[in-house]
Amino acid sequence: MKKIVVAIVLITATWKGFAQNVEDIIRISKTDAIGSARVLGVGGAWGAVGADLSSASINPAGLGFYRRNEVLGSMAVTATFADATFLGSLRKDGRTNFNIPNIGAAFTYINQERGQDTKKGFVSVSFAAGMNRVADFQQNIYYGGVSRNNSFSDSLANQSYGRDTNNLNDLQNLAWRTYLINNTPGKSDSFDSWFGRNNDKNYSVNQSKSTQLRGNMNEWYFGVGSNISNFLYLGASIVLNTTTMTTNTSFNEDVKSKSIASNPYVGNIYTTSVNTTGSGVGGKFGIIISPIDYFRLGFSYQTPIRVNLTDTYSSSNSTSFNTKSLSASTGDMNSTYQIITPGKLTLSSVIMIPNHGFISADYEMIDYRDGQIKSTEFQSYFDKINTNARAVLSQSNNLRIGGEYRWDNYRFRAGYNIYNSPYNDSYKSIKQQSISGGLGMLWGSGYFIDAAIIKSWGSIYNTPYIGQEAAQIDITKYNFMISGGLRF
Repeated sequence: MKKIVVAIVLITATWKGFAQNVEDIIRISKTDAIGSARVLGVGGAWGAVGADLSSASINPAGLGFYRRNEVLGSMAVTATFADATFLGSLRKDGRTNFNIPNIGAAFTYINQERGQDTKKGFVSVSFAAGMNRVADFQQNIYYGGVSRNNSFSDSLANQSYGRDTNNLNDLQNLAWRTYLINNTPGKSDSFDSWFGRNNDKNYSVNQSKSTQLRGNMNEWYFGVGSNISNFLYLGASIVLNTTTMTTNTSFNEDVKSKSIASNPYVGNIYTTSVNTTGSGVGGKFGIIISPIDYFRLGFSYQTPIRVNLTDTYSSSNSTSFNTKSLSASTGDMNSTYQIITPGKLTLSSVIMIPNHGFISADYEMIDYRDGQIKSTEFQSYFDKINTNARAVLSQSNNLRIGGEYRWDNYRFRAGYNIYNSPYNDSYKSIKQQSISGGLGMLWGSGYFIDAAIIKSWGSIYNTPYIGQEAAQIDITKYNFMISGGLRF
C-alpha cells in the first residue's frame, strides 16, 4: 500500500493545464554528487579538502587552499538503465549520453612580504568562475503488464464523478471528447467507462507506459576563497542555476479479453509532453578551520534558490473502437511559476596524511518540507501542492565518504555516498547509493589528468493512473568521467 500512496503523490498533475506537483520540488531541489573526476573519485566528499574548482559549488572556502592558478575541463559518458516491474512483469530500458560536467578557471594572489610568502594574517585569495553540472535528466523508462478488471477508463470515470462536462480537468476532458468515458444516461455529473456501461466485470487489458526524460541542471558560479594565517579559510559563491528539461510520456491500453462481445472498446493511447526551462540565483558560503596540519573541519550553507520556470505543456488522447478511432489534443499551454528550493547545510571533515593522501567525509542536511511552488496568478492551486509537500516530505540526511592515496605522481581514489529519501517514514523509502573509484596523474610543470567511474543505484515508484498498482523502477547509472587541466 505504501508504494501506491507514493506513486499517487507523483502523478496528480493534469489539472486545467498545470503539470507541476510535489515531484517537481524534489527534482529541482535534489542534486547529484558534484565535481571533477578527482572529486567524484572520492564520492564527492570534498567539503573540507579544497583546491579544486568543484569547491565553488561544495564549500567555497576550499578555494582558499589554492597556491597557483588553474584551468580545468571535464567530459563524461553517462549510461542509465531502468528495470521496471509492473503487474508481475519485468521490462528493461536505458539511455546513454555524452555531456560536459564542468569547466572553469581559478586565479590566485599570494601575499608576500620582502619576497617571502606571508604566514600570518592575510595569506592568499583565489577567484574562480565556471560551471558545474549538478543534476542530469537523462532516462528512458518502460513498463508494462496485464491488468485484470482495472482499466484507465474506469479510473477516469470514477475521478469525473460529480463534475459536469464544463468542469472536467484536461485529461478527463480529452477522455470525454474521444468517448473513452461517457455521460451516464440521464445524469450530467456522472460518467461510465465502456466496461461499466456494458456491465463487463471480467476483462483484461494490456497496459504499458514509456517515459523519456531529457535535460540537465547546471550551476554557473563566481566564487572567492581566502586564507587567513593558514588556519582559517573563508569563501563565498554566487551561483546561477539553469534548468532545461523535457518529459515525454505515453500510456497505452489494449483490450486483451472481455466477457461482453458487444463492447466496442479496443484500446487507448494517452500522451503528454512537458518542456521546462528556467533559472534562479543563489549563494553559497563556507568556512574551513585547520587547527593542526593533519585535520580540517568545514561548514557550508547554500541559500534557498527561487528558480523561475516556464512549462510548455501538451497532451493528446486517442481511443480505438471496433470500427473507428477518435483523437483529441489540448494544444500547447504555458505555465509560469517559481520553485523555491530548500537551503542546504553541509558539515565536513578530512584527515590529511602527509605525502600519502587523505580520508574525508561530508554530512549534508536538506529539509524538503521547506521547498515551495509559487505563482502570482495560480497560487490557490499551488497552495494545495505545498500543503501536500509538507505532509509527505521530510529532512534528508546524506553522507559522502572517500579517500585518496598518493604514490609518486599517481593518485588512487575510492568513495561511497548515500542520499536518503526525501519522503517521510509514512511512505516507501526512496534512496540512492553510489560507489566510485578513480585514478589521477601529474606530469610536467603542472599538467594533470584524472579519471573516475561512478555506479549509482536506487528505486523509484510510478503509477500510470490513480487506482492502479505502482511500478517499481530500479535505476542503475554508470558515469565515466575524465578531467584535465593545468596549474600555473
